[in-house]
Amino acid sequence: MRVLWLGDSHTYADFWTDAVRRPLQARFGNGGPGYLLLGVKPYRHAGVTVVTEGSWRREPSAPSTSARTSDGQFGLAGMRVTPASEGAVAAASPLSGALGGTARWTLYFRAKSASDRLSVRLGDRAPTTLDARAGTAGPSGTPVRRFEVEGEASARLEVRAVSGAPELFGAVLESTTPGVVLDTLGINGARASTPLAWDETAWIAEVRARRPELVVLAYGTNEVAETRPVERYRAHYQALLGRIRLAAPEADCLLAGPTDWDEPSGTTRQRVIDIDRVEREVAAELGCRYFSVYDAMGGEGSHTRWERASPALAAPDGIHLMPAGYAKLGELVADALLPAGR
Repeated sequence: MRVLWLGDSHTYADFWTDAVRRPLQARFGNGGPGYLLLGVKPYRHAGVTVVTEGSWRREPSAPSTSARTSDGQFGLAGMRVTPASEGAVAAASPLSGALGGTARWTLYFRAKSASDRLSVRLGDRAPTTLDARAGTAGPSGTPVRRFEVEGEASARLEVRAVSGAPELFGAVLESTTPGVVLDTLGINGARASTPLAWDETAWIAEVRARRPELVVLAYGTNEVAETRPVERYRAHYQALLGRIRLAAPEADCLLAGPTDWDEPSGTTRQRVIDIDRVEREVAAELGCRYFSVYDAMGGEGSHTRWERASPALAAPDGIHLMPAGYAKLGELVADALLPAGR
């Protein structure tokens, strides 16, 4: 079972998503960490240790943009990197218990010229050079190629720049044994309109290739920071869910609304309530479940109460949560997805 979880900074840190991933994997099996970004800073994933050496250039430079950038080819997660220094390295090492069985890695890359080359090594094996002809072509509609390799569950995957300007889109780490895989696809500052700036055909092809059974959209916080009428966001969710339905028509969908965001007085910003309402209505209209983060936190003024809890559940910035708060929120989402108990 694969879950694609798209969202903003609450998703990107992989605290909230991992708190959902763990009980699902405990119930249905550990299929591995899922989609990983490589060469991106800052970056955290609960299932792996990531290492970046040298310099990589991220594209778009501001991944949360809602404007079309370059050719719009940014893979599943909405960003790519190219080496900006000689011999730059992007590596990932699975943590203990991150997956069961043998590790199956899929690296996503593109080489647009004959000089574009990467070297990939798993564990202590001899490296493999990736160029425009290496690996396998992606599904129709995407120019992103795949390179697959299997090895020990603890083996480190290392990608090194060799020459030219090859593009690296990330990797998927899954177990060879069946189970749940939850892809954390968050972007700091993202809105529901962010994925709409990516090439539609290519992104639909990437989602289709992942064959998700559940897609989660967890946006709204950055929309709270804006001033445009909240009704305009309805079309963003409709368009994004339209693309998801084209890619995975049988997948279930879940919308998760914004966290509480307090005014200096400690009361909730009205836009939190308004956007929570719009997302709830869109979810009902399009046949998705809705999880009100605002209600789950306790409604009016809940961020202040979470911030004052011991231990603190919310960050003092009035917007984000502490790891313990994301863990609590993840438990509530998991309970909603597993109503019969764990």
